[in-house]
Amino acid sequence: MFQTHKIGIVFCSLLLSCNLYAAQIQYSLTNINNNVWQYDYTVNNTTLASDIEQFSIVFDIDQYTNLSTSLTPAGWDALVLQPDADIPDDGIYDALALGSGIGLGEILGGFTVEFEYLGAGIPGAQAFTIVDRNTFATLESGTTVVPLPGALWLFMSGLLFGGFFVRSGKQHADRAVKEPLV
Repeated sequence: MFQTHKIGIVFCSLLLSCNLYAAQIQYSLTNINNNVWQYDYTVNNTTLASDIEQFSIVFDIDQYTNLSTSLTPAGWDALVLQPDADIPDDGIYDALALGSGIGLGEILGGFTVEFEYLGAGIPGAQAFTIVDRNTFATLESGTTVVPLPGALWLFMSGLLFGGFFVRSGKQHADRAVKEPLV
């Protein structure tokens, strides 16, 4: 039984260390003043065959207000649609490449949105969609993530695997004490 759990946890940790999406939008968060915050996004095209030329990030109607875009990379145009309780509809940050987009294996940062946060605690991950700018077909969708440095993944994996070996060794030692040799 323990062996099955060990294999399952190892499998899950390997999945967590891999990109689960063809593209990834990472964010960092800065508190500007009280409930005014700023997201800085970095878009990473890890395996999407076509360039990323347009993407949208959703701002939940119950948690965000007063969206503004303050910084956009050169060659990109961004706009925000405010959350609207009258419709009701979530807010949207939409970025469009004016030329070529983010190619396979490329990373582009510098997408910035300021907002007032209405929720409790601190703002977190959001839904995103990458679309074909000509057909508006969805190419990829997912959730924004906080980037973890490679060294942190390595450290966490070491703790995880070290814990398995310590626990496994303790169980074998406990069995040896309880089961006398014949």
